[in-house]
Amino acid sequence: MPQLDSTHFPSQLFWLCIIFGLLYLCLQFWIVPKLKRGLDARHTYMDQKLSEISAFQRKIEHLEQKREDLIQKKNQEIALQLEESRTIHQALLEKEQKKLKEELRQAQQIFDANLKEKADLILEELSANKQDFVSLVISQISSPVANKKDKHHD
Repeated sequence: MPQLDSTHFPSQLFWLCIIFGLLYLCLQFWIVPKLKRGLDARHTYMDQKLSEISAFQRKIEHLEQKREDLIQKKNQEIALQLEESRTIHQALLEKEQKKLKEELRQAQQIFDANLKEKADLILEELSANKQDFVSLVISQISSPVANKKDKHHD
C-alpha cells in the first residue's frame, strides 16, 4: 500500500504542515476577526436596542402612570360634576314640585269656589222649582177637591 509507504511520509507531513498552517493563518487573521467584528457589532447593536427597549418601557410605564392618574382625576371630576348636577336638579325638582303644588292648590281653590257657586245656583233653582212645584201640586190637589166640593154643593 502506497499510503503506508514510509518514503512518502516526509512529503505528506510537509504538505500537512503547510495546509494546516495556512488554514490556521486564514482562520486566525481573516475569518476569526471577521466573525469577532460581526459578533461585536451584533452585541453592540443588541445592547443598543435593549437600552432603547428599556427606555421605551420606562416611557410606557411613565405614560401608563400618567394615564392612570389622568383617568383617576377625570373620574373624580366627573363624580364631582355628577354630584353637583344631582344637587342642582334636586333643587330644581323641589322648586318645580312646590310650584306645581301651589298651582294645584290654586286650581283646587278655584274649582271649589266654582263648585260652591254652581251648587248655590242649583240650590236656588231647586228652591224656586220647589216653590213652583209645591204651588203646582197644591193647585192640582186643590182643584179636584174644589171641583168635588162644587159638585157636592150643586
